[in-house]
Amino acid sequence: MTPTLRLAALVLVLAAVGCESRNAGKIVGRWRADSVDLPVGPNGPADIVWEFTEDGKFTILRVIPDRAEPNTEKVAAGRYTLGLRDSVTLTNLDPPLDGQTKLSEQVVIDGDKMIVGGRGKDSTFRFTRLPPK
Repeated sequence: MTPTLRLAALVLVLAAVGCESRNAGKIVGRWRADSVDLPVGPNGPADIVWEFTEDGKFTILRVIPDRAEPNTEKVAAGRYTLGLRDSVTLTNLDPPLDGQTKLSEQVVIDGDKMIVGGRGKDSTFRFTRLPPK
């Protein structure tokens, strides 16, 4: 292999390593929003829980916890894909969120903490990982 080809191969390998998702192996699980300004409904205050599964699906739930059995309501569901670095794309949103069926978010995960949004967005949401069911 010529020195030029070796250099080109090295550049490609380094570029590929730097562009992979930082969330691979970390996003799967259930995450409760630390604080969300939701109106108190007829059933009282609620938690927002995002659940990501290994098969690329996600669900956003509204959970009313102050009951013997928590009342859970699906807010939205769809599929997710991990993009470059901190990018996560939500697709097939059902129902659409703010009229959108596809959203791209910056998601930073550090241990049991997850931050969604930021980087110039109007809203940033902070989540804490919940124990497995």
